[in-house]
Amino acid sequence: MTSQERQSALKLIAAMSCEQYGFNPKANRNDSTKRIQEDLASVGLSLDNKTILKWLKDAADLIDKDYWSED
Repeated sequence: MTSQERQSALKLIAAMSCEQYGFNPKANRNDSTKRIQEDLASVGLSLDNKTILKWLKDAADLIDKDYWSED
């Protein structure tokens, strides 16, 4: 995977994880990883929780920090 392809994949993950699964890297606990794991299983795929969380955190680094502001 090229650097540009990785960045594109992270952008997709960022949008889907935050908007559809409610992922918040500031939260003490995220059930979004469990929900993603369940959705992967429903289509016959698997990833462990640590791998999912790693990708979500990498993707979240691309998002403006104000997105998660407590306003």
